[in-house]
Amino acid sequence: MGRLKIPISDDRAIRRGAGVTHACRQIGAVIATAAGAMSGGGHYGVEQSTGTDRARINVFAEDSKAEGAERGAAPPLQRAAMQAEKL
Repeated sequence: MGRLKIPISDDRAIRRGAGVTHACRQIGAVIATAAGAMSGGGHYGVEQSTGTDRARINVFAEDSKAEGAERGAAPPLQRAAMQAEKL
């Protein structure tokens, strides 16, 4: 693949723009909700950060029920992320 020939400022605007961060928040919320349902009612938190190059969303287990479910053979968070990938 070739390189994009756009100014770096445009590239940063695309990667960290309002539309991108909003979409990331939505996906993180979907993953957290699905993982909570899979873990039997555990709570998952969503944390947003904007790095130097792009927006990032971290989804993590917040309570002991969710943490216990994550120790299993098929962690709910991983399964929820795989389902969200198919959307």
